[in-house]
Amino acid sequence: KVKTRKDVKVLDPLRVFINPMIISSSKKCVDGYEGCGSVALGNLFGVVKRPEVISVRAFNELGEEFIFETGGLLARIIQHEIDHLNGTCFIDKVTDTRKLLGRGEYLKMKKNSK
Repeated sequence: KVKTRKDVKVLDPLRVFINPMIISSSKKCVDGYEGCGSVALGNLFGVVKRPEVISVRAFNELGEEFIFETGGLLARIIQHEIDHLNGTCFIDKVTDTRKLLGRGEYLKMKKNSK
């Protein structure tokens, strides 16, 4: 139960992905800023190109295999986290290091783009 004066809706339940593997991805890729607590204490953001839609094969907490397809921000997050499992940080995939931003610059850019 949540006590709040605002309406609350749970859009996405908790999902467990054990040994996730991307089994397919869209040809269309999109650029998006990413940051990570593992790089510069979360104070660095850069543009990373990733497939817009992915399908992932994984196991849940009961050991049952499942396939999950998603797009947009959730696809980006899952790809980012799978990269971590494979020993890759987002900074290794930044498309243009001249566009790297510190936290303050990034937050200002996000605020101005709304």
